[in-house]
Amino acid sequence: MNRLFLICPDCYLEVPLRKIFGENSFFLTALGIAFDLDNFETLEEVNQFIMAENINEIVLVNDHQCTFVKSAIKNEIRFNTKAEKILIEIANSDEDIKSIENETLKCKQISKVNLKRLAYELTESAFIGNKINDGEIVLKGIIFNRADNSIQETTVLN
Repeated sequence: MNRLFLICPDCYLEVPLRKIFGENSFFLTALGIAFDLDNFETLEEVNQFIMAENINEIVLVNDHQCTFVKSAIKNEIRFNTKAEKILIEIANSDEDIKSIENETLKCKQISKVNLKRLAYELTESAFIGNKINDGEIVLKGIIFNRADNSIQETTVLN
């Protein structure tokens, strides 16, 4: 099985994910996994890569200890990135998240909502959305824990 992982480059997950999932693992990165899926050229290039490498599974990965997720719960914008804005919006607009007191649980919940956001964007995107909706590509979500290199699968599609 060839997998394409969508990850944040700030989390350095390539090595641990390759150890868990094997050598047929490919990576596409964007800060806070906030990809620019409105860009037709980007989607076309990713689609070409998916076809060339025979990708049959896309795995969305959020590390709940990601710098961008942790900053979001504090409403901190350090670099003025799309990722920061998206994650802060998630942290401030979701009533369930706002009610969580524990920082780790809050980060995990923001990560889950962020994965669902990206899954929705992918299913609605040109090229890739059709492959997911037609069952040619399986879409999965993972919350990664850097402390012990463990993964927790999470539902990204309803």
